[in-house]
Amino acid sequence: MSPGLNGKRDPREPDGVKVTIQTSPEHASTIVLLMPIFIAQTGRGVHLERALLTLQTASRTDRGCLQYSVFSDLHDENRFVLHEEWATTELLAAHNREAHVLEFIARAEGLLREPFTATWMRPIAH
Repeated sequence: MSPGLNGKRDPREPDGVKVTIQTSPEHASTIVLLMPIFIAQTGRGVHLERALLTLQTASRTDRGCLQYSVFSDLHDENRFVLHEEWATTELLAAHNREAHVLEFIARAEGLLREPFTATWMRPIAH
């Protein structure tokens, strides 16, 4: 588990997931924005892409999901970025406990070169 801003495990993380929080959601607007980054092992990018697309399809039906899109890096076929927007941190936490998320984590474990990171964001313009 990764430490949150106060050195404690972030309660929104599912067990077994390392997430690096770079901006505290407490300072975000009502909507929760985050961008997880996944880097596949060499030659495993196609498999990770399939797993992420399956996760995307299921996650878009989760309560509180406002946006959930997978992007691939134009210059690195093994690097993927998610753009997620959630109505509240509580609904994001519920999403992280869903079976499809836990299944993705188990599947991705053998595909990732390193633990994924997630950047929490907030709009800076009003």
